[in-house]
Amino acid sequence: MKFLKSLNIYQDVLSVRYTIKNSAGIILQNTQNMIFEPNQLRHTIYSRGTYPSKNIVWFNYGGTNCRVGWGSIELKKINSTQISWEYRPNDIILDSSKCPPGTDINIYLPETKDLIFTKQ
Repeated sequence: MKFLKSLNIYQDVLSVRYTIKNSAGIILQNTQNMIFEPNQLRHTIYSRGTYPSKNIVWFNYGGTNCRVGWGSIELKKINSTQISWEYRPNDIILDSSKCPPGTDINIYLPETKDLIFTKQ
């Protein structure tokens, strides 16, 4: 149950936690053990709706530091062992008043369409 302030209701959501590693296996970002505050957006991926006829779940991504990378993610079930990923980041203009110099503003989520995840 997540409180949606804009609608003043609680709603069941899917919450995605993730670990991103580079090709050498070094962890770049990990949300597995993060504790999210009720109104926190940074690093969060929460479902916002489904399209059952298309096998799609739509998510909002809150972005990283200074909201860099916030946007939407679509996961589509291809079959019983595969899902496709599409991440669409929105633009944000950064300056020192919004984001202190030296802050990590990298987006570590894969910015691609039709990335296929296979259950092993």
